[in-house]
Amino acid sequence: MSAIKVALQHSPKGGRHKTSKAMSAEVSPDSKCPICLDVFHNMSYLDRCLHKFCFRCILEWSKNKPECPLCKQPFRSIYHINSIYH
Repeated sequence: MSAIKVALQHSPKGGRHKTSKAMSAEVSPDSKCPICLDVFHNMSYLDRCLHKFCFRCILEWSKNKPECPLCKQPFRSIYHINSIYH
């Protein structure tokens, strides 16, 4: 497993990330992104509070306000986890 740290850079607003908001009774609430409410896609963590989100969700969120959507702590980096299975 390798981790990639993504430092935030503010840039003009681009396209929006669309995701399914369908809820599944079989999936635990802890395994869903708090932004899109779907299962995690490319799980990522914030540097200060370590809350987890889909990488694209939190990257888009950070373009508007680099603050955790859950606890409101400001953050400077997103840790994007790449899992490699052999």
